[in-house]
Amino acid sequence: MHQSWLRFFTDMISFKLLLQILQLNQRISTKNLMCKIEIN
Repeated sequence: MHQSWLRFFTDMISFKLLLQILQLNQRISTKNLMCKIEIN
């Protein structure tokens, strides 16, 4: 029981981290796109 809870929490944390990283990547790519558009 305790182990499954632990696994659940670690899954949740890793999932949230993954989401944050994805959002960050999206933000960076959109900024890069804007910069490229401005340069062109």
